[in-house]
Amino acid sequence: RFLDADVLSLIGRTEIEVSDDYSRQTPGLRNCLIEATSRDGSRVTAHRSLSQARIELGVDDADLVAKFHRCARSHMDDARRERFLELAWRLEEQGDVRVLVDTLIE
Repeated sequence: RFLDADVLSLIGRTEIEVSDDYSRQTPGLRNCLIEATSRDGSRVTAHRSLSQARIELGVDDADLVAKFHRCARSHMDDARRERFLELAWRLEEQGDVRVLVDTLIE
């Protein structure tokens, strides 16, 4: 979807600013601040800060599964999402990655 018109339009309205304060905190601390302004002028802000130690731990499995369900819910029913996860967690046991990909196009 990254080449779809709506995504390209959003990218075209995006500004990136480098924070000197955040840069000084790197690599021990990684910060990301996103601020969105809607057409009516209201603003929404989200900030995430992770330590290097936390980054090295990786994403917790439960958080990863919850995010997958949130992102895939509108595209896959419950049974298909569960089948996909079952295969993904055992991907190294699969003879071919197509087994996993096939669940996406069923």
